[in-house]
Amino acid sequence: MEHVRSADQAAQSSHLASWKPSLLLLGDSRSRYVYHENVGRECSSEPYEWGWVAPGEHHRCSSLKWSETSAGSVCNAESQWAALGWFQHYGVSPSPPYYEKWRTHPHVGWLGKNSNPSPLAVAVGKAKAVTEPTSSTKLMLQAVERFVRRAPRRSTTVVCLSSMAWDVARYELLHMHNFTHWFNTTAHHFIREYHANFSVVARRLNAVLLAARARLILMADFSTQRTFSIGGKIRHHWDQLADAAASAVRNVAEELGLPLIDLNRLARSRIEKKRAWLLLDGMHPTPNASNAIW
Repeated sequence: MEHVRSADQAAQSSHLASWKPSLLLLGDSRSRYVYHENVGRECSSEPYEWGWVAPGEHHRCSSLKWSETSAGSVCNAESQWAALGWFQHYGVSPSPPYYEKWRTHPHVGWLGKNSNPSPLAVAVGKAKAVTEPTSSTKLMLQAVERFVRRAPRRSTTVVCLSSMAWDVARYELLHMHNFTHWFNTTAHHFIREYHANFSVVARRLNAVLLAARARLILMADFSTQRTFSIGGKIRHHWDQLADAAASAVRNVAEELGLPLIDLNRLARSRIEKKRAWLLLDGMHPTPNASNAIW
C-alpha cells in the first residue's frame, strides 16, 4: 500500500518518550469511527501509515471513507501517544456462526500473501477460499500479539476491548425465525454465554498483556437506535440486550480487577435527552459522541 510504514520502521522511531502509550481499540466499526474522528488531532495525519497487522493489510473498501477492518499510525513527536490503532473482530464467541457481514469486513492477507487473495477473503480460512472465520477470539489474540510486538520501542501498550453489536447480531442470526419467542423465553442464555465468553477473552488477553507489561481496559458498549435492525427481528430489543451485556462487562471488570470505561452509562445519560447526539446512523457514533468517548 502507498504511504504505509513497516512495523520495523515504526518500532525504530527514536523520538518517542518511554512514558507514551500505544493504544489499540479492539472492537467493531464503532471503534473505527472513534479512531478516525480523533487520530488526526491526537496522533498524525496518516491514519493508515503503520502496517502493524503485517503480513495482513489495512483493507479499505472503495465505497467507504474509512478503513473497513484495521488501521494504525505512529504519532508525531508532540503527541501524548506513541501510536494508535484499531482492529475489527467478530464478537467474543470462540466459534461460528458469526454475523454475515464478516464477508465485507475482511482481514486481507492475515496469514500471509497467498492465504486469502480474494478481496472478500477473511482472517482465518482455507487457502484461496472465502470461508467464515474459524475463531474470532483467536483472531483477537493474534492481533494483540502483533500490536504489542510492533509498537514503538519504549512505549507502553494499552488495549481497549469492546464487544456487543456482533454478539447480539449472532444471536439474531441463530434465532431469526422465531426471535420474539426466543427473546421472551430464553434470552437469558445469550447473557450467560456472552458473560462466559467475554470473561474468557478478557482473561486471555490480560495474560498476554501482563506478560508484555501492557494493560487491558474493558469497555461496556452502548445500545443502537431503537429503529435500527440488523436482520429485521431485533429492533425493539437492542436496549435490553445491550444493557445486559454491559452489566456482564462490569462484572468481568470487577472479577479481574480491570479498569472499565462505561460507555453504556455515558450513552444512557445523554440518550435520555437527545438520542441524535449519540448515533449518526442508528449504529455508529456521531463526531460529538466520538470525541466524548475519546
